[in-house]
Amino acid sequence: MNHQHRPTGTKQSNKSYKSGKHRSKGQIKRLQAGKVNTTTRKSPKNRLQEKKQQRKNRAKQFAEQKRQQSLLRNSIGRMNQGPPRLVAIVPLGSQANVDEALNLLLTQCEYEESQLLPTNIGGIHAEVPRFKTRLSFYKVNDRETNTILDMAKVADVILFVVNIDEGIDEAGETTISLLKNFGLPSVMGTYQGLNTVENKKKSAAKKLMQEILHDIFPNKPKMVPMDTERDSNQAIRFLCNVKISNNSWKNLRPYMFVEKVNFEPYENSKFGTLALTGYLRGTKLNVNNLIVFPDYGEFQLLKIETSNDPHRFGGPSSMEVTEVVAEANPQLQQTLEQYHEPDFFASEQTWPTPQELMEADMAMKTQTKVVPKGVSGYQAIWIPDDYAGDDMNESSEEFDVDIDVDNIDINAYRLAGNQSMEEESSNESLDSEEKLEELKEQELEDFHFPDEVDTPIDVPASVRFQKYRGLKSFRATPWDPFENLPVDYAKIFQFENVNRTRKRVFRERDGVEDGSWVTLYVKDVASDLLADRPNNHPLVVGGILKYENQMSVMNFHIMRHPSYEKPLPSKQELTIHCGFRRYLGQPVFSENSTCDKFKYMRFLRNGSSIATVYAPISFNPCPVAMFDSDGALVATGNVKNIEPNRVILKKIIICGAPVKINKNRSIIKGMFFTPEDIRWFKPVELWTKYGRTGHIKEAVGTHGQMKCVFDGQLISQDTVCMSLYKRVFPKWAILPTPERLN
Repeated sequence: MNHQHRPTGTKQSNKSYKSGKHRSKGQIKRLQAGKVNTTTRKSPKNRLQEKKQQRKNRAKQFAEQKRQQSLLRNSIGRMNQGPPRLVAIVPLGSQANVDEALNLLLTQCEYEESQLLPTNIGGIHAEVPRFKTRLSFYKVNDRETNTILDMAKVADVILFVVNIDEGIDEAGETTISLLKNFGLPSVMGTYQGLNTVENKKKSAAKKLMQEILHDIFPNKPKMVPMDTERDSNQAIRFLCNVKISNNSWKNLRPYMFVEKVNFEPYENSKFGTLALTGYLRGTKLNVNNLIVFPDYGEFQLLKIETSNDPHRFGGPSSMEVTEVVAEANPQLQQTLEQYHEPDFFASEQTWPTPQELMEADMAMKTQTKVVPKGVSGYQAIWIPDDYAGDDMNESSEEFDVDIDVDNIDINAYRLAGNQSMEEESSNESLDSEEKLEELKEQELEDFHFPDEVDTPIDVPASVRFQKYRGLKSFRATPWDPFENLPVDYAKIFQFENVNRTRKRVFRERDGVEDGSWVTLYVKDVASDLLADRPNNHPLVVGGILKYENQMSVMNFHIMRHPSYEKPLPSKQELTIHCGFRRYLGQPVFSENSTCDKFKYMRFLRNGSSIATVYAPISFNPCPVAMFDSDGALVATGNVKNIEPNRVILKKIIICGAPVKINKNRSIIKGMFFTPEDIRWFKPVELWTKYGRTGHIKEAVGTHGQMKCVFDGQLISQDTVCMSLYKRVFPKWAILPTPERLN
């Protein structure tokens, strides 16, 4: 007998049409609605997922790759692996003697004395057999900023020299601060004059010199005395074993410290080929890319030649082998063109026919006009034909002028006009001290009353502030970045995706391997290009990556240097060091924020700021330093991005005062002086310094008073303000442009 279990009355009985929290089979079937199941397509993220062992192997390979790169950097100068270690000897005080320090170091090395001649523009190459290391010394006698900075860009090790009695002076502190921003190479310090200190105080003096360098550099570099040959022995040991630091911006670009220069002129021409010889450092150099001299501009390469290393460990090779490893391809070579030439007649227009142009030319060649006495032929062109001479006296003589348009020297008139304007400006210009005091007053006023301006009485406000507009919200109100662009924007280049282009450029680097002794043949160079170069200044050549010769809008993330105390307004001409480049620019300073619009800064303040300037493209990472006309360090930083669409808005605040207050309505005066201006600015929102907001209702009278409505009652000491904005742009940079071969 079959027995079927039946639940009792206390047993839970679920409803048959309820499937619970999961979907029932019938519901799934209804949702599919006859669709055929397909193979689930994996997303790109799922396809890239690897098993645990594969991830471990990849991490292991990446770590091994980094280890090999570190070993390769530290092996620079070991035996014949790569170029010798380039050591720059830099003084940090006026009493520091770099010649004495170099002579003591050379006593522990083997070198050729012919390298000590003044005609040697390169370093002094030496061997240290004990440590099987090659060193190349370059002493910086001149404490000029450009010399120190150019040498620090290419050096592997910087050896600072300090006098124990003087210590590090103010110029030395500025030098250290500047070099730290540009990515210091490996650092080591020496101090002189310890033998003049009493024996009881020598230990304290050594400890003090160590602490000075350790406070500046967090990695705590070595600091050794440099008075005797025994001291130099210790210094050489540290120089041979010091770990070479990794500077990313230098490792991503090729560069060379030039050891030899040779010029081969063209036939019957002042131009020729300049041969630069030295060790190629950094990364690979493509012969089709450009190179840059910091003070002379960009040039094209003709070919690259390699030869045996003349400073090989154990002596040069007996067999001279020279080989051309790369020749430039004219079709693939980068052009020297830095910006577009805007075509002002490219827009749609009705152009006259050739016959009409010829008839107009014939009609203008000779014509007769009645003009006042003393008017030249060039000035007579601009006098209309129906000129009645109302301003002339009846006694004034009239005469006919035959105007020969083809023989008018327009440039002469322009030059005369410019000279007269320069004379007027020079007569009206103030002394430098008076200008400095005036700038200090303006900076102080901008600090206490930021953005506040006075409404002019003699000029209508609608005319004076016609380029300004009001914004409901600085952060939320949109601003079209392509509206009312200046003519300079027709010259620059812009990327669709900067980050993607940057990664592709760094990924596609190819060419001659770094670390070899090469000769770069630079074509179309003027014979007097290097004539004014000082003998004690190092000659440095930097490689330019693809697209880095074109002009665009560069944004630099900078910090004002603490040692600079003068006021620094926007659009002041500064010398900008950007990587291996050096040029003049007039940057516009703005706040560093996350908004899509950025507030213009009239003066550079302490803290983080953004400097915007027209400049050649430089992909980050790339350090930046700015100097004023006196050579003082103004600011340091790095490249932030390449963004022409960055909207920088200059803000002004027009203020007024309440004269009558009736609940939420008030009569305001002092903001405008005519009813027309009040009606012009009526749509712009008002705000007060005590937090009220409102708007203009109507003008009262004819002297600029207006009735305003606010969201609450004002107090008598409150100030009513109106914010207006306009977009500002930087000025065109002045780049070093060498004489070109036509």
